[in-house]
Parts: sequence; structure tokens; C-alpha cells
Amino acid sequence: MAVTLNRIFANPKVFDITVFGATHAVLFMLALARLLWVTRALAKYRIAWALMLLVLTDVGYVAYWNSLYMEPASCLWFLFLLAESIDLCNRERVSIGPVLRWNVFAALWITAKVQNTPLSIPLAVFDLGLAWRASDRKARYAAVAGIVTTCLTGVLMYRSVLPAPRVMPLYDAVFFGMLPESQDPQADLRALGSTPATRW
Repeated sequence: MAVTLNRIFANPKVFDITVFGATHAVLFMLALARLLWVTRALAKYRIAWALMLLVLTDVGYVAYWNSLYMEPASCLWFLFLLAESIDLCNRERVSIGPVLRWNVFAALWITAKVQNTPLSIPLAVFDLGLAWRASDRKARYAAVAGIVTTCLTGVLMYRSVLPAPRVMPLYDAVFFGMLPESQDPQADLRALGSTPATRW
């Protein structure tokens, strides 16, 4: 969305990062509004609202909106997912619309950041609970499809980044830890089974 808006309102040859920040800010306001709406039935909703406004508008969070880090997407999709989760918990029976919304935000949150990948398991368990509380067959099928989608999303996300976490620490240990302190870097490379000409 930010790239498209930049092409329309700014120089298409130069990406203005403030457009990215504005896009994140609009999504954040929508997520916060949804979260405030679904918590309005709480007995102490005014205290909950004050705490949410205090915490979620802290510069420690909003400073990331104007960046290309993965944290903005992770935080934004989590807020949407949290709002939909609260809404579903407040319902005795769930219909297909809320189930679909919840699963979309669950998939977006899992794919926002690799650290979210292990959480696909408890999310799938929550989806199982939605299937149990489904109001009709369509909602039940949507929840079951959501379980499969959540698990597959987690597996695919994990496999897509699997080589990088394995290789990067090894690379850092050799080329930023051992070799700079070595008296004979080329001899140490050969001892490690590599050669100075090896391309990493």
C-alpha cells in the first residue's frame, strides 16, 4: 500500500519513508479503534482504555511506524488479532465472518516476523475451539480450514528462513570472532576445512 501511495502522491523514483509511516499510522488507528470497540463491554473499560492509550501510543512502539523493520507489521497485525480474539471470546456462538477475519489476521501475524512462527501452534488450538463453538456448518468448515492454514503458514514461514539462522552465527563466529584475532588467518581457515579462496 505504501509503495502504491508513494507512486501516486510522491516522486515514484524515490521512496519517501514518511509515506510508510503514514500507512502504518492509519492501520494502527484502525486497530486501536477496533480494540477500544470490542472492550467497551468490560466492567472497567475506562481503565482498560486509558492503559491501552498509555501503552500503545508510547514512543517505544510508534517510533517503529516510520521504519522498514518487521516490528510494525507484527505489532499491527497482533492488535487486529487481539481485537478479533476478544470479540470471539465475548460471543457464545461464532459465525463464519468473525472466524474468517480472525484467521486472516492470524496468518498475517505469523508471516510478519519469524519469531511469531512458533505461535502458530497455540493459534491453531484456538481455532479448534472456534470450530467447537461454531454456530453452523460453514463456520465450522472455516475454522477447520483455518487450523490447516495456520499450521501450513507456520511451517512455510519457518522453512523459508531456516538456512539464514543456521549459517549467520557460524559466519559471524568465524569471520568476526576468530579470524580478526588470529595470528595466521589463512592457516586457521585451512584448519577449519576452508581455504582463503572459498566463497562464502
